[in-house]
Amino acid sequence: MDREPSEELSVVPPRAECLHWGLIGASDIAAKRMIPALRAAGQDVRRVYSRNGEWGRQFATQHSIPEVVGTLSEAVAEGVDAVYVSSTNDQHARDVLAAAGAGRHVLCEKPLAIALEEGVSMVAACKAAGVVLATNHHLRNAALVRRVRQMVCGGEVGEVLAARVTHAILLPERLRSWRVRGASGGSGVVFDIAVHDIDTVRFVLGQEVVEVAATTAMQGLGTGGAEDAAVTCLTMASGVLVMMYQAFTVPFGGTALQVDGASASVIARDILSLEAEGEVELRDTHGWHRLARGGAGDVYGLSVRAFVESVYGRGVPTANGEDGVASLAVAIAIRESAEAGKRVRVKYGL
Repeated sequence: MDREPSEELSVVPPRAECLHWGLIGASDIAAKRMIPALRAAGQDVRRVYSRNGEWGRQFATQHSIPEVVGTLSEAVAEGVDAVYVSSTNDQHARDVLAAAGAGRHVLCEKPLAIALEEGVSMVAACKAAGVVLATNHHLRNAALVRRVRQMVCGGEVGEVLAARVTHAILLPERLRSWRVRGASGGSGVVFDIAVHDIDTVRFVLGQEVVEVAATTAMQGLGTGGAEDAAVTCLTMASGVLVMMYQAFTVPFGGTALQVDGASASVIARDILSLEAEGEVELRDTHGWHRLARGGAGDVYGLSVRAFVESVYGRGVPTANGEDGVASLAVAIAIRESAEAGKRVRVKYGL
């Protein structure tokens, strides 16, 4: 499932050819991130579907979307070329399979699904229909994440021995609904944040996770079995060990990514946050060297433009369906390991 980093990401046009889009899910991320990104890339946001009809109508009015529909079949009907799926996690498989059946290209939020067999069937259905399926793992587009990937691939740290990821935030009040309620339906910090960090680790190190050992907790926000903190050790295919910590409950934790090699370590702070200014430093026999500093960049816009280019056969998505299945498989293994209290091998199913 690995592939070389998408060099197309640095050369996709500032505006892409126009597709007509339908939104499946009148969500917070659609409002705050994806609608602005789609329109900035020259895309036509034509239709929105929500299971809550009144909310869908309000959402359409607020965001100047001309069509509001009340059924999934209407959401994928003629009039749209592609759909952006940001329904609740447990609905992703249903929505993507409907879109594939109607011949619509699909950009789906993470996690791609909540069960491995669902993710595998989504990839297969989109391939059979000849449509593009992409997973919205936007952190691959962050400028400093790509800088770290280039350093690792370029041998600047030597043989990689270990890595660490911290992604500890205080979940905003407006998002404290299904994400922290109940263990079913894709709630919890593992499916919300860890799945992104898993994909980032795969992207930066260029290899798959083969085994996990994890523990999770409910530290004040999670209810009904929805974990709000997780600590995991990933074993990569080469034997590299990766420690991850994710939390919904930490006001001042921030984010960080560190890769330790035989000849140097690269330490990147706040590069997994879209709001903070991050920095990348290298530590070797000559001391500390600040290499880069800056914001994440237009991460959602890059995802949109790479997706459109892939629809026209001129590139690949930032993260495809197989990438979504891979990060999902590891997230599922984390849940299984925490529940069983032992190491678990990752089952990819592809």
